[in-house]
Amino acid sequence: MGGGWACIRQKESSNNYQARSGPYYGAYQFDRGTWAANGGDPNTFGNASPAEQDRVAQTTQSRRGWSPWPATSRMCHLR
Repeated sequence: MGGGWACIRQKESSNNYQARSGPYYGAYQFDRGTWAANGGDPNTFGNASPAEQDRVAQTTQSRRGWSPWPATSRMCHLR
């Protein structure tokens, strides 16, 4: 996914789908609860494919807007 999503990934994780920062994981820095609540397989949290992370990010955004990425979405001019 390009455009705004590429910007989110770059700012959140330097585009690293395996990034970890405390309880956050992946290119979009999901926590376990957000991951599971938006269709992520609980068994793949911490080791999900890029395609699965992209899908969960899109689902999260369609349900909650850009609020899961408040500062990043502003930096990326998405809100």
